[in-house]
Amino acid sequence: MQNEIIAAVITYYPMSNVLENIKSYYPYFNKIIIVDNSDSPQTEFYNSLENLKKIILIKNGENIGIGAALNTACKMAEELDYKWIMTMDQDSFFETNSIENYINCLSSINKSNIGCIGINYIEKLKSDYCKSEIVHNVITSGTFVNLSAWSKIGGFNKDLFIDGVDDEFCFNLILRKFQVLLLPNIYLSHNLGENKKVKQLKFGKLTTRNLHSPTRIYYMTRNYLFLSHKYKLYFPEKRKEYRKALFNKFKNSFLYNSPIQTMRLFIKGYYHFKVNKFGKL
Repeated sequence: MQNEIIAAVITYYPMSNVLENIKSYYPYFNKIIIVDNSDSPQTEFYNSLENLKKIILIKNGENIGIGAALNTACKMAEELDYKWIMTMDQDSFFETNSIENYINCLSSINKSNIGCIGINYIEKLKSDYCKSEIVHNVITSGTFVNLSAWSKIGGFNKDLFIDGVDDEFCFNLILRKFQVLLLPNIYLSHNLGENKKVKQLKFGKLTTRNLHSPTRIYYMTRNYLFLSHKYKLYFPEKRKEYRKALFNKFKNSFLYNSPIQTMRLFIKGYYHFKVNKFGKL
């Protein structure tokens, strides 16, 4: 099985911990593709990779977005004759034994009609590691993608740039009769946004809030509205999820981060959805 799988991680101004994150799964793959979306050379990070002989480094020299970067990695994996690729975010890592259990499970699953296989990043569960369930979507990080399925549906949507790219990919797989599988007992350590201690406006108590930048609020607004509209007949339950998620993310950013800029980019995201303007902000 190891000869059929490759890993890829998309980086953007990678910090020092990114190398350690990569090392958590480095021993389990023959090759690992790094697609760097940084706008300027990350010389220190590049130099730190010199002794890692399995690394294939692609320097874009600009931020081309998560969808385009994933397509770059998948195309290279396909050219190298791999069948599956594990896609990773730079801030994700596997704890001891998780990746080994994951790969062992992958070997035992009947993958004939599977488009992608994702894992749990919310809570640690201890049970049958290879337990699986069919779902509507999984996150990009820690997901094994069937490269044949990727090719058949036309890859990831580069126009979304960031946010919702993984959801739309899964939706397209399902509409092309592929299954999206989740292994809920395999755990990935993964960060969504930035957790900050803030003072509640109503009670004045310190609480932890997950905050996103106003720019991310723009992409979430535009892309969540796009997904809700495009797939409303096929996945109607997702519309409510997107509405709730967007409300909470906007509220936290507006109240505890940058209210004027958050509102401005929220409105801009809504407007760009209405006029069908996509790509990079």
